[in-house]
Amino acid sequence: NRGFNRMGHVDLYYNGKVISYGNYDDSSMRFFDMIGDGVIFTTNKEQYIPFCIEHSKKTLFVFGLKLTERQKSNIDRAINKMFDNLYEWKSPYEMALTERKKVSKNKFTDYASKLNQATGAKFYKFKSGKFKKYYSTRNNCVLLVDIIIKDILIDKIDSGSFIIPGNYMYYFDVLCKIKKSKIVSKKIYS
Repeated sequence: NRGFNRMGHVDLYYNGKVISYGNYDDSSMRFFDMIGDGVIFTTNKEQYIPFCIEHSKKTLFVFGLKLTERQKSNIDRAINKMFDNLYEWKSPYEMALTERKKVSKNKFTDYASKLNQATGAKFYKFKSGKFKKYYSTRNNCVLLVDIIIKDILIDKIDSGSFIIPGNYMYYFDVLCKIKKSKIVSKKIYS
């Protein structure tokens, strides 16, 4: 409900885990939190959805996609390629745990620490490439998800425009209304 968080966010849920890309390292945030280190986290849906609703006060719009075996294979390949370019990063809370025996959870108010405490999320940073730096209107969550699911959707993101989650949601809403589209379900959590 503040700053660039108002534009929304896109996560990917695939093969039993949530994969999310964003600017989750508070120490790297610059220019009104629009720029920073690109961070991926993975976690489970069962704990992540309640965390999003309770902690972040988000409303989630979840779209289900119908995938062919070839599309699943392409997604697997894209995710594996991405993870080959990552190294593990620890939230401030996790770092404190490795340095001290006793740590107060309440001392850590950053998003990554709270997410790790609530869901056991694992964090990673990019070794190289365009996602090493996060830009809220360009190299962001939407572009990463679009690259991973690139052969499933009809249209691709226009590389000359701002890329924001609201545009992606609008696109998925339009696809929901088309017979025989790849969108097979829509669920709202709030």
